[in-house]
Amino acid sequence: MTHDEAQALFTARHDGELDAVAAADFEDHLSSCASCRAEWQEFERALGEVSGLRVLAPPADFVRRVEKTIDRRSRGRFFGAPEPGAFAFVVGAVVVVLLLAAWLAYEVSREIVIPLPPPAVESPTATNE
Repeated sequence: MTHDEAQALFTARHDGELDAVAAADFEDHLSSCASCRAEWQEFERALGEVSGLRVLAPPADFVRRVEKTIDRRSRGRFFGAPEPGAFAFVVGAVVVVLLLAAWLAYEVSREIVIPLPPPAVESPTATNE
């Protein structure tokens, strides 16, 4: 195992997500590599220090304030009321596109000429006999 591979496994090892084989490979590398062992100890120490921090609940109006800030900075593009004519415009555009497609299909079908076989003509000798 390389240094980069071992260091990429730090979080998974800490969280207990490695299977037995990967965990054993990781431990073997740490036992033979002083630099990775030192990095691992520093990683564990840092996580130990932050794990004792308590979780603070956000203020009651936190979501409303975030939405208000986003609305102000985006000028209403995300949480603002939709424009009154927007839906009618979209419906009108769809209707126009459908009408143009129908007209185009009609025009193309008029230009298609299907050749018909010539009418059957009886030969005069067959009727005289």
